[in-house]
Amino acid sequence: MQRTQISTNKAPAAIGPYSQAIRYGQFVYTAGQVALDPATGQLVGEDVQAQTHRALQNLQAVLDNAGTSLAKVVKTTQTGIGRDRVHSYRRRIAKHGRTCSERSNNLAQHA
Repeated sequence: MQRTQISTNKAPAAIGPYSQAIRYGQFVYTAGQVALDPATGQLVGEDVQAQTHRALQNLQAVLDNAGTSLAKVVKTTQTGIGRDRVHSYRRRIAKHGRTCSERSNNLAQHA
């Protein structure tokens, strides 16, 4: 199978030796996204909900460019937030697609 690099200017550019996403066969593997505005490069949002919303918009832009969507996501892994913020994160993800209970959703929680 062939690997195809996926990138879009509608999400922050990859910083370092990785791609925004790689298509391998019928699967698309994405890199993590942060809450950066792709037009300005500035961090947006003052709370976890706003930042999660922006990160998911960035991820959706990458998935759009790959010809897929958040509704087809099989697994997510989130790192870097405290346990007290996980519920806000899950609510924001649910607004962008299926509920977390319908996904294979692994959260790596850091205090």
